Amino acid sequence: MAGRDDIIHGFTRLVMKEASDKRQHIIDEVTKEKKDLLDQKEREFLEKAYIKVQDAVKETKRIRNEDYSKAMLESKKTLLMTRTKIMEDVFDSVLKRFEKFRESDEYEKWLEKLLKDGAEKINSDEYLVFCEQVDQKIVEKAVKQLNMKAKIISDLEEVYGGVILECKQKGLLLDLTVKEMIVEAKADFMCYCGLCVNRW
Repeated sequence: MAGRDDIIHGFTRLVMKEASDKRQHIIDEVTKEKKDLLDQKEREFLEKAYIKVQDAVKETKRIRNEDYSKAMLESKKTLLMTRTKIMEDVFDSVLKRFEKFRESDEYEKWLEKLLKDGAEKINSDEYLVFCEQVDQKIVEKAVKQLNMKAKIISDLEEVYGGVILECKQKGLLLDLTVKEMIVEAKADFMCYCGLCVNRW
């Protein structure tokens, strides 16, 4: 019987060892599958997290750039408004000074020189001279002193002094009004300050 018990005992051990090996093999496979599955899920999670981080970085950069652009635009707008205000103040002051100059005897000489220089530029025999009504007598006197053949038309308004010379024969018009001089000076000022629209 001892031999039979040994056989049974040996067989039982063999079966138990195979069962233990199989159990261990199944545990190893399940552990490996579980680890592989966890690794795969971790990779997927990390990939999704990386994409989210990259998106967040891009959005942060976009917002920062947008904020920077807005700040720059506001800064330029403020600078432009300040320069425009300064320019308007300067030219208002110039206009007020010119109004005082217009009341002086020097204005008459200045207007005569303006007519003379304008006539030399156009170089014609006949002119139309446009002026404001308030300057008509001064212009008539200057035309007479310069021996100009000119028809004087005093229908200009709010040009702050000066004249417009026209030569119909040559099709030329020369605006020598204070208003035009101020417009040109403002354009020069804008270019000088870097605010000129067409700089070429």
